[in-house]
Amino acid sequence: MVLPIIFYIDWALLRNRFFPAIKRTFVFAPAIFIYALLRYKALGIYFFGDVSTTIVGNHLKFLPLKERILTAFKVLYMYLERLVWPVRLSADYSYSAISPVSSFTDPTFLVGAGFFVFLLWLLISKRIRPSVGAFGSLVFLAPYLIISNLIKPVGTIMGERLMYFPSFGFLLLFSYLLFKLSEKISKKFIYAVLALIIVFFSARTVARNKDWYDARTLFTETLKEAPNSLIARMAMAAVHVKYDEWDKAKEQLNIALGIYEDNSRVQNLWGIIADHEGNQKLAEEKYLRSLELNPDAINAQINLAELYAKQGRLEEAGAMFKKVIEFYPVTEYVVRYAYTQIALNKPEEAINAVAYYLGDDLNNPDISALAGTAYFTKGDYKTAVFYLKRAVELGNTAPEVQKMLEISEVQTLSKFC
Repeated sequence: MVLPIIFYIDWALLRNRFFPAIKRTFVFAPAIFIYALLRYKALGIYFFGDVSTTIVGNHLKFLPLKERILTAFKVLYMYLERLVWPVRLSADYSYSAISPVSSFTDPTFLVGAGFFVFLLWLLISKRIRPSVGAFGSLVFLAPYLIISNLIKPVGTIMGERLMYFPSFGFLLLFSYLLFKLSEKISKKFIYAVLALIIVFFSARTVARNKDWYDARTLFTETLKEAPNSLIARMAMAAVHVKYDEWDKAKEQLNIALGIYEDNSRVQNLWGIIADHEGNQKLAEEKYLRSLELNPDAINAQINLAELYAKQGRLEEAGAMFKKVIEFYPVTEYVVRYAYTQIALNKPEEAINAVAYYLGDDLNNPDISALAGTAYFTKGDYKTAVFYLKRAVELGNTAPEVQKMLEISEVQTLSKFC
């Protein structure tokens, strides 16, 4: 998005020749090529586009072309409104916070499209092309078009963070307007306007910062501006779950179900609430439905594994924990998987999992205890003594660990007697 801006500075503002300006712009090609390679290495097929966008992330992708374009211009109107009057701010605009537009007479479309045409006019008008106005227009349009959903649907329909770079172009245009006005009216008036803007935007910054104090305040404020946001409803329900406010969590879930039921996260949340209410059959059904909608839903995998473990279905719990650690190999779930294998009398698999995912971290009392337990179950008491002693030295006071250590020491000594 920066290349056309660099070219415009060289060609229009510095008034250099067209083709030499293009040639000089291409000195950035090697850097872009290296960046593209690194990005492809990190993202793989995702480098070529947002192949995983869902209706929740950006429902414009699933609308007819006409409605997609009309709604995209409505979103531009919403961006413009927030640039001028940043009062109605929201942390989320996903489905279905923004209703689609289907008519060319919709006022939000007309304002958004009108602003877009105005920017194009500033950019291509021969009379003012080599000017700050045209430059400001380009600085807005170059990054905006990438996230506008006009050319191609992207991962989200709208996000205030996406306006950071385009807003610089807007400020250039606004500053240029004030500069031109200062040539015709009192500069004192212009300074007064600037002072009011600074005071207002500073006050809004302070007030908005308070909304980000914690998750509860953030999503409470988000729902005031976007009551139909599925993501905000689920996030608010998660906050209630965290603080054991289950009735409020269920209330938010019911609203979320009314917005869009066939969402992996909604189904997972439904499973959590059902599990809390003791309805394990329904919980399992909803976790499985969550994974059906999104096989990579890590939270649903974890919750289902925990449910199976609680029910004593160790084979299924182990299989699910295995899926979890293949994608999310944190210590907690590696340990859970390993203990499941020990309970299934597969200590060798537990030992291999610990070695593969965690290594020989002898400074962690839980890992040392786990390794000691696995070797104890395997009947390798000498190695079990080594790990269990280390766990005790590091502060593991579990009576089970102490008991296994005593038995292992007795068994080890008996082999020498």
